[in-house]
Amino acid sequence: GEGGYQRRVRGQYLNMTKTDADGQLLFDWSLPRNCPEIMDNFTMPKYFATDYIQKVNFKSLTSAWPSLFVAHNGTQSGLHVDAFGSSFWMLMIEGHKQWRFFDPMEAPYLYPSFTSENFLADTYNPDYTKYPLLKLANGYDIILGPGDLLFVPAGTPHQVRNLDDNVAISGNYIDRACFIRAFEEAYYLKLEDDDDGELFDLLSNIDLTVDYNVRDLSYKDYRLGKWPEETDEDEEDDEEGEGEDGDEDEEGEDEDEDEEGEEGEGEGEGEGEDEDEGEGEGEGEGDEKVAAEEKN
Repeated sequence: GEGGYQRRVRGQYLNMTKTDADGQLLFDWSLPRNCPEIMDNFTMPKYFATDYIQKVNFKSLTSAWPSLFVAHNGTQSGLHVDAFGSSFWMLMIEGHKQWRFFDPMEAPYLYPSFTSENFLADTYNPDYTKYPLLKLANGYDIILGPGDLLFVPAGTPHQVRNLDDNVAISGNYIDRACFIRAFEEAYYLKLEDDDDGELFDLLSNIDLTVDYNVRDLSYKDYRLGKWPEETDEDEEDDEEGEGEDGDEDEEGEDEDEDEEGEEGEGEGEGEGEDEDEGEGEGEGEGDEKVAAEEKN
């Protein structure tokens, strides 16, 4: 079956020596194109589900991801940023990878090639004589292990080294956060060759003002770009929640006013009683004076 075939392929690559594995790794191997049957059980996490590549149905890439990586211990990638201004995610299944990242502002220190997404410097085997500016770059490392999920923002230079035999799945995507970068990259591609202008033309029709209420999606809904928009019902629920809070506040204010009114009335009654007592005392003093005058 398909599962057995996948296990054999995986075993074949993991049993290679480092020399045999060079150039023969499973790198960015599309699961939807090569193993479509397993995609019925795949769920795209909401964090990566709003992919405009799927939304505009850019056919060259819509079924490219998620993809499979099978790597041999001791191999590594070159230093690069991901293509067409996209962001990237990776889920580690088995083994460990060391990822090294650099701030995009430090790209000039890494010797970009200007003709591709790659850099000339190798940060794992630095040649400071040939690339002296590399000393000014400050990379930071993480170790990605089984069950770890990694997010790489668009335009982030990174390099990867395999610390043992490992397996991972990953994907590239364009969402609102990296849309401007991806749109610019698509524009440059169209300037270079109008035949490569399809992505730019498709992205030009995206309405970024629409808010989506995206949760985890089945692969089918993800592939079809079925993202539920924020509905009137969602807005009504929010308004009802605010209304209930407002009613509670008003009720609280009414209760405070009632309490203040009752206290005011009590104070008024107390003052009235004091006045009555004062008048009574005054009347008593007058009677005593009249009686004294009569005696005289």
